[in-house]
Amino acid sequence: MPATVASLGSLPLPDLGSTFDPKTLPWLQAPLRLISLDLLPRIDRAVSILRHRELNGAIERGGRRIPNLLYLPDPFQTASLHLVYNHLNLERFTIENVRAAVQSGSLEGLLSAEDSKNLPASILSFLESLCLVILYIRAFALPTGEPPEFITKICDKAIPPTTSSHFHSSLWYEAFTEHNVRLTDYQQAGSPQRMAPSNVYMNEVCERIRLVKVREDLGIKEGAEAQRISDSERGKRLGRSLLCSLLTFLDFADDSASITTTNLHLLSTYHTHLPLSWFTLDFLNITVRLAERAIVTGRPDNLASITALWSAWTRRLQVAKEKVDPERLGRVMELMGKCLEEGGPARRDEKVKRNCWIGLGACAGQSLGAHDLTISTTLENSLLNHPPDTPTLQATISHFLRATRSRPALVALWSAYVRHWARGPAPVLTADDAVIVVRMGESVVASRARDAKKRAKEKGAAKDVRENEGLNPAEAAEAMRVALLDWQDDGTRRGRVVGLLAAGGILRALQTVTPAGQAGRWKEERVTMEEVFAEWLNAVAGSGEKVENEESGGVEGDVIDEDAISFLAGECVPKMFADSVARLDIRPLLSRLTAFLLTSRHAIPGPEFLRADGADEDATRLRARIESELFKGIGRVSRAMARLVYEARKSGEEAGLEVVRGTVEFRRQGPPTNMGKSRLADPQERPVLLHRRPPRRHVRPARCPRPEASVDGDSAWRVFVSWFIWNNIVRGKFYGLS
Repeated sequence: MPATVASLGSLPLPDLGSTFDPKTLPWLQAPLRLISLDLLPRIDRAVSILRHRELNGAIERGGRRIPNLLYLPDPFQTASLHLVYNHLNLERFTIENVRAAVQSGSLEGLLSAEDSKNLPASILSFLESLCLVILYIRAFALPTGEPPEFITKICDKAIPPTTSSHFHSSLWYEAFTEHNVRLTDYQQAGSPQRMAPSNVYMNEVCERIRLVKVREDLGIKEGAEAQRISDSERGKRLGRSLLCSLLTFLDFADDSASITTTNLHLLSTYHTHLPLSWFTLDFLNITVRLAERAIVTGRPDNLASITALWSAWTRRLQVAKEKVDPERLGRVMELMGKCLEEGGPARRDEKVKRNCWIGLGACAGQSLGAHDLTISTTLENSLLNHPPDTPTLQATISHFLRATRSRPALVALWSAYVRHWARGPAPVLTADDAVIVVRMGESVVASRARDAKKRAKEKGAAKDVRENEGLNPAEAAEAMRVALLDWQDDGTRRGRVVGLLAAGGILRALQTVTPAGQAGRWKEERVTMEEVFAEWLNAVAGSGEKVENEESGGVEGDVIDEDAISFLAGECVPKMFADSVARLDIRPLLSRLTAFLLTSRHAIPGPEFLRADGADEDATRLRARIESELFKGIGRVSRAMARLVYEARKSGEEAGLEVVRGTVEFRRQGPPTNMGKSRLADPQERPVLLHRRPPRRHVRPARCPRPEASVDGDSAWRVFVSWFIWNNIVRGKFYGLS
């Protein structure tokens, strides 16, 4: 069935608010109210009064016809309405008789007896369009509605007007199935640039009917996000609807707030489906004008929709790599920046804030980086008002740092990002915070290197990589390193740890990816970064500071910091050059890595899970533990320990073996007397394995003995963890470092 009035909401008539003079609005609604009350003979008089109130009258405006719309003459604008009323039998001109005349296929029954057979075709065609508009509005815009069986007959082409009409044979069928009626535009006689208010109002009613049908066809629920269109036929229908909304928005932007708002909302809902060619100069100028008005008046009615379209446009520009007018792009960026200002519209609407961040991030590198410094300043201000781990802001900063061509912009935003983490509200970084900082530095440098390799492959020669690049990967890594060296932390342990984490992220990228054509420069930067990293790691790993946690009343600083340091060591130490590893203080670092595997709540699930009764909450906690970044880094931490032991042995130092022997002692003293004889080799003989290679690579390590029922969980846990550490150190030595 077609859309009904229930779909349109509780208001039978749209209230246009500030669009029209409140004194004129009741007269604009008069024809619809008369249709609703079945007082059709009075419409002529109401329209005459309305023409008098509009003073200059209206003139039909020529121009484009929007595709997929059914245009009809506006019966309440032309003099033909009065001419037809002169020939009507007003006593018979009721809704029931109009419906009966349509079903019979003869409208002459509505005319007076002397005029029923001598009227010209133009009068009869106007009468038909009048009857169609009346029944169309009653069926889909008014609470009275029309009988379902009558609408069904029209949709099934079971009555004469659907097969023979004064216009074209499918007029009635298309109107009642597609809901796409649009009344011809009329402009004010004394103001050619403005449309007649009564004509605008009637088209608003028709547009509401069309959009209700579009939402029903596409399955759009009120306030819901856009759904992915998989069906090809639905995709075509969506394309036609969006094109119609775009052109309607352009036509009515200066005349109808209702049509502008509803079509902007539909376009923004499916902004990912809009091609770049639709973002014309006229379209962008209108959105800029509407945004300026909303910011000045403090009523951000359409800002969420406008900023969503702007963000889609800037992303299209970045993908297509098309040149754009810098002035136009700069104006859009300026308005997005104003939305993000303190006390701006973004403070009251999260959607506006998110759209502005995404749109500004996509502008990075556009126009050869001419606007990058401005964007960097805007994002720095956003960091002052929001946590640095805000997902959208985090993604925007990461994208900007990867795409910017301006070294000052890169240095400024990178320094602000690190500084904000170092001066956070809590005195101690959590493990999740540490991972975020590391991944930020790594993703920025690694993405730049991968993009350089991709460009070199596309161009066919590595020497052309620097062409129009502005800031190559090695220069970006150097700029970020220098920014860390120049950055002065506030003297707290948190500040030193944040600087170390940021440096570790950069080093991780330098170790894993090498851009095309820059191998020599890249290696030099890696060596320099490893020297800085080793110095800072020694300073932090050797610190014994404790940070009081006021909320818990305990000392948590070293626990959290050790987790971050251990995670970072696992990320970077295994791939460091031998000269760089030699700069590390192996003894304290190995102690911290061992403590991480033995005692950290982020490492292997502890004895509390051995004693768990299998409840759902236990499974949820265990799943969260094993999916965390720190748990996934256990293998890398083990390889870092193996690398440290290997380098210590190679240089003749015994520091690594001392820590290993301590771990063995822990394992030997851990099991109670009733554990039974272990099937593992004598722990005292284990260090000998450091001097020989196992006979086969695929030999499986010995299994840890299963504890008896009388063994408590803590003891069994110590046995398992100590075996795990030892096994990974040995395997790391032979399989990863030989």
